[in-house]
Amino acid sequence: MGKDKTVRPQKGGGLSLKKLQIVMIFVTAVVSIALLYYTFISYRNYKILSAASQVFADLHASADGLKKASDYLTVMVLRFTDNGDLEYLNGYFEELNVTKRRERALEEIAKYPDCAEALKMFQKAMDDSNELTETEFYVMKLVIDAMGYTEGPEKLLKLKLKEEDAKLAKDEKMALARKMLFEEGYYTLKGSISDNIDKGQAEIDRQAEISKKYLEDMYQKDMKITRSLIVAQVVLFLIVMVMTMHLGITPLLRAVKDIQENRTIGATGSQEFRYLAKAYNKMYEANRASIDKLNYKATHDELTEVLNRAGYEKILPEIDVKSTCFIIADVDNFKKFNDTLGHEVGDMVLKRVARTLQDNFKPIDYVCRIGGDEFAIIVRNIEYNRLPVIFEKLEKIKKDLEKDAEKEPSVTLSIGISHGHYAKSTDELFEQADKALYVTKEKGKNGYSVYK
Repeated sequence: MGKDKTVRPQKGGGLSLKKLQIVMIFVTAVVSIALLYYTFISYRNYKILSAASQVFADLHASADGLKKASDYLTVMVLRFTDNGDLEYLNGYFEELNVTKRRERALEEIAKYPDCAEALKMFQKAMDDSNELTETEFYVMKLVIDAMGYTEGPEKLLKLKLKEEDAKLAKDEKMALARKMLFEEGYYTLKGSISDNIDKGQAEIDRQAEISKKYLEDMYQKDMKITRSLIVAQVVLFLIVMVMTMHLGITPLLRAVKDIQENRTIGATGSQEFRYLAKAYNKMYEANRASIDKLNYKATHDELTEVLNRAGYEKILPEIDVKSTCFIIADVDNFKKFNDTLGHEVGDMVLKRVARTLQDNFKPIDYVCRIGGDEFAIIVRNIEYNRLPVIFEKLEKIKKDLEKDAEKEPSVTLSIGISHGHYAKSTDELFEQADKALYVTKEKGKNGYSVYK
């Protein structure tokens, strides 16, 4: 008698669903507690990240205040020197002695040890700014003397002018004051202040980026753990559901859906079902390969292996007309190859032309044989002003065909070119290229014309 080859279920102890559920409830509880914990941690780190971002934004603003204060002092001096209005003098000393934005900015930045390098740069800017005030005090003293003011800031009233400057007339003192504000040394210090503040702000930004990256990494790490816990919780729930059902029903239902949606079956479930799925999938892949091969033959020219008329018609709806260059190329005097040299030579010519066109255009472009000796080339993603690139390719194609002519019959092409710049549809593109092709043939063939 022959051996029974029927596949039978293997015997063995089964799992207790009650025990499984108790274990799964315990594990789920642990995962849920961990999930709540990491949700809290993630929220806390998010708040820290938000606070840190605000701190560095405030520090950047403080540094900006230092620069604005320095510029403000300069503006007040310039305006006071221009017209001697005491309002600007008072504004200068109010900023210097009352508002003190420069000092307050440095005090604020000094609170953060991570910004020690930036603080050095801001301190250098402050030192330069203080050095400027010495020049500005002297300039304002010249203006006070020139205007004959007897009242003013005590510091200016006590300041002594150089003997030669004190003897100058009013206009000369005003002129000297303006000159001092426009000397190279003054603006060199102004540039140094600006550079150091910019460098300090860049350092703050760098520290902010480091801090942000560190906190973001922590936040992302916590979020990754949280997501993993969520996935684990879902997986645990699914395991409980799967283990309470018959091992073969769910895979079978999935298989029915996979077959309906024309795809391979997932090899899950019992051993028998996995064997069945693998056998089906092997047949499915073999069948799919046959279909793909048939589809390729249906859309490609068997002789030249470029797209045929059917393939050409299939791609037309996908074309973005406005960014497309359409080329029609006819083999000049093709009939003579077939009539004089034979169809084998004619076929060889067509294959050579197709190969040359494919070699000179990009893989994203389409080369199609849409008639006996007629080819269409659809060049994608090219603007109208880049048509000279196409012209260079056509010259290269012409040379390539001439080069091959040493071993094979000489071949030339008549070509018509159109662009979506002047067309609203693929039909118009074809018609315009066809008209340009006619112009080429009227001119004696072996060349190209562009529809305008």
